[in-house]
Amino acid sequence: KIEEAVLNDKAYIIEKLNKDYQKLYFCRKADGRVCDLENMTYAEVLNRMVELMWCKPPYVGDVPMVTRPTTGRWVDVTFKKRVYDFAVRTEERFFRGASNIFTDLEGSDEDQKSIAVVQSLDQFESLPFNTIAELVRRYSKAVTQPLSSEDIDYFLTLCKIHG
Repeated sequence: KIEEAVLNDKAYIIEKLNKDYQKLYFCRKADGRVCDLENMTYAEVLNRMVELMWCKPPYVGDVPMVTRPTTGRWVDVTFKKRVYDFAVRTEERFFRGASNIFTDLEGSDEDQKSIAVVQSLDQFESLPFNTIAELVRRYSKAVTQPLSSEDIDYFLTLCKIHG
């Protein structure tokens, strides 16, 4: 009965969470529409993770107030590892030669195709959006392929890790 009531008021509850609560509702399409996790693509999940877990520096107009090479920080240090782990999982799904369920490799340089985009956790230290953008550029199906049920479970497990 409670589940039915929540589902009936789902849109209102999500709106109130996003407006009045410090923890935003996670599931959202690239265009901003609210959705369920099973309707999100790999690229949308990665970008949303970084959007919610990475603090951008304050800006004055178009100029960042911070002029260091690191132009932001992780809300919690453990979030960097979560994003890294999901990026590795995403690349495993699309990388040829890996044990994957999807395959999509863009570009013409055969040597570069054999090298994974996500090499180390250090790539997510500063400007994690750049690493995600490179991953999505290399594997364009990540933009259109919804998460598999296995990867939904994997993502939810990552979310339960204390941090």
